[in-house]
Amino acid sequence: MNNENIKAMSFEEFKNLVSEKLGIDQSRLHKKVKLLDNLGIDSLTLINFLISLERKLNIKIPMDKVYSLKTLEEYYLFFQTVTIPGKRS
Repeated sequence: MNNENIKAMSFEEFKNLVSEKLGIDQSRLHKKVKLLDNLGIDSLTLINFLISLERKLNIKIPMDKVYSLKTLEEYYLFFQTVTIPGKRS
C-alpha cells in the first residue's frame, strides 16, 4: 500500500481494518469509541495492533505520538498523516 492509498482510506475502511485486526464486532466501532476505555483493549494489545498495521500498510508509526490518542476517529486522523518510510507526503 502506498502513501496515497493510506490517505485515501475512508473511515469505514479503517474501521473494517480495526475490526479485522482486533477481532471486534464492527457494530461496536464508531468515531467516538475509546479503544482502551470502551473496548477493553489493553496497552500491549494496542501496541501489537499498531505493529501489525505497520507491517500491513508498509508504514512507520511514531509510537511516542499514539499514546495521546483516545478515540477511533483520532487514530483514523492520525493514520492520515503517517508516511511510508523514506518518503514524504
